[in-house]
Amino acid sequence: MLEDLRQNIEKEFKSMYKEAEKMADFLDINISIKRISKKQTNRANIFSEDKTIQPETYNRITIAIPYIDYFINNLKERFLVHENILKGFQCIFSGNIVFQEFEELVNFYLDTDVQTVIAELKIWQSKLNITNKYPTIAIDALRLYDSSVFPNVHQLLKILCTLPVSTSTPERT
Repeated sequence: MLEDLRQNIEKEFKSMYKEAEKMADFLDINISIKRISKKQTNRANIFSEDKTIQPETYNRITIAIPYIDYFINNLKERFLVHENILKGFQCIFSGNIVFQEFEELVNFYLDTDVQTVIAELKIWQSKLNITNKYPTIAIDALRLYDSSVFPNVHQLLKILCTLPVSTSTPERT
């Protein structure tokens, strides 16, 4: 899937470059590559030996490909890495604790001792079992229990309640 995305972006770059060439011809501007030297250190110097490089190839390799890689890495970071962290929230609503996932969640969002939060979560789950009230959504769980009794779980629930707001607002703007 990511490889298809990369190929589509490269095709789009080629069509954008053709449009830029048309504009440059219309405005009587010559598209050229930057000066190439053998000891250049502050910008891309991919073709120091080859003097017959076309401007499209130079711009594709020095601008487009690094941008595509940066974009794809950000997509991975945004959707794949956070998936593992967000799995830890399931421990708050279910009766079993997956310690590795919950520890990743605590380490990512809280500045407290992991063992303290796990002990608090065990008490939280025993209270759920006694009262037989299992909330299905985070806002109900947030209203159900006091923050003075479960401060860390309460903090995690507040984070869980605000996550959709923080991710949808930038998408709308």
